[in-house]
Amino acid sequence: MARVAEDAKSAGASRVTYGATLSGLNPGALVFIQFFDSLSGFQNVMGAFANSSAYAGILNLGVEVYLRNIAKLSDVAYTPILDPRPNYLVMTKGKSATSNSELTSLMQDCTGVFAENGAQTFRFGQILTGDNPGQYLLGITYPSMEAIQKAYDALPSNPAVQRVYSAIDVNMRSIIQIHGMA
Repeated sequence: MARVAEDAKSAGASRVTYGATLSGLNPGALVFIQFFDSLSGFQNVMGAFANSSAYAGILNLGVEVYLRNIAKLSDVAYTPILDPRPNYLVMTKGKSATSNSELTSLMQDCTGVFAENGAQTFRFGQILTGDNPGQYLLGITYPSMEAIQKAYDALPSNPAVQRVYSAIDVNMRSIIQIHGMA
């Protein structure tokens, strides 16, 4: 996985996080999350994977690509801790009839509760292609399972979070153990 991540980074990904799903959708599945400054970077990485011995090696082990989505991140301000070292990523997906700008504003209002309870990074966006286009995706990293529990214990009593829950129908939440980043 580390070699595939390095191949992606060399071909145009600005950042790559990889790991395995612990709970939720497809437990045990390998996860590669790549960030790009433009879709040409995505195109370059897909081309590089065709020639990557590391990528071929993973596929030769019997691993199958079952999902590849492209999401556009919304502009939600969140200051990560200095030099975050996350060990877990909680990915939450849902659908909403609320406009993207209004939902982004609601998400901005609830970042504080996550920051106060150990979240290291916070990313929110809308799925554009692949499975569930138009749905929303929230990714929050944590240093430990204890931090995840602390954050989720604080959510029910937070009015901003309750407004988000009223605006979005959550249909997936998975915990991913992060094995590395490039």
